[in-house]
Amino acid sequence: ALSALQHYDNSFQSLVAAFVQIGLHQDDGMMDGMRASIHATEQQMTALKKQVDRELAQALSRSKTVSISCFVLLVLLLSLLLWQISRSVIQPVRQVRSVIAQIRRGQDFTQRIALAGDDELTALSLDLNDLLADVQNLVRTVNHSLQALDQSTQQLNQSAHNTNQSMQLQQSETDMVATAVTEMGATIHEIARTTENTAD
Repeated sequence: ALSALQHYDNSFQSLVAAFVQIGLHQDDGMMDGMRASIHATEQQMTALKKQVDRELAQALSRSKTVSISCFVLLVLLLSLLLWQISRSVIQPVRQVRSVIAQIRRGQDFTQRIALAGDDELTALSLDLNDLLADVQNLVRTVNHSLQALDQSTQQLNQSAHNTNQSMQLQQSETDMVATAVTEMGATIHEIARTTENTAD
């Protein structure tokens, strides 16, 4: 029984020593160490959370900056593309308009639109050049016809002038013949009277 009691006492002492080692209060033994460790861990977690928040905020700020930069770059690229497209469309249209204005002002159908490419404006320019060539040929034909008509008119005027001169000459000759006939009639009448007087 003494041995069992001794064993129990040793076990109890060991248990008390273990509790003491663990800590009978929050500020004693291992409890204090664990509490300090937990507190340090909490502080580290708080610092880590603050650091993560800062890094997230910085990453978000960088992301916003990158997004804005990409948006601005995209807008600039689209503006440049639209400017290039409008330039490739407006410049040929202005060139066509300029040539048409020159043709209208100078009535010069020999001018042509010089555009190179494989688009609708180039096809339109080629068709317009063909139309100008047709108009030029038409104008040339009309000019030739007008020249021929002018020559015919001049020949007709010359013929009319010659006819007029012939008619005037014929009129003069007719007047001379009439005068001669009148004189001849007077002479015959005089001869007849002279004959009558002689007969009496």
